[in-house]
Amino acid sequence: MKDIENLKLYIAKVLKEVEVEGIEIQKYQNKPDKFVKLPAITYLLTNEMFNMGFREIKDQIGIFQVDIWANTQKDISSIRKELINKMITNGIHYMGGRDFEDPSGIKRFICNFKVKI
Repeated sequence: MKDIENLKLYIAKVLKEVEVEGIEIQKYQNKPDKFVKLPAITYLLTNEMFNMGFREIKDQIGIFQVDIWANTQKDISSIRKELINKMITNGIHYMGGRDFEDPSGIKRFICNFKVKI
């Protein structure tokens, strides 16, 4: 039987590798009540599924929401490009993204990724 993986640890490892020259990016599992410094990336597992075979797990699938928070659209764009590239090179599928008008006034871009192990 295939062991169940901790997909949050897998995503966290990949997010640690996301770097943009000249930008210090803070990274959080969940959005803090108040950001100490921007830009930042937050992530959360929104859905987890298992594809079953005969009495065993064939695949484990996780859908993650990864948000980029920044004061400028320029920072969002730079981080978004590196984030997507890093995820794809680690076998994580980019499902799409969108700008979001956050009530806090902070610029925000929401990405959705699918991890299949």
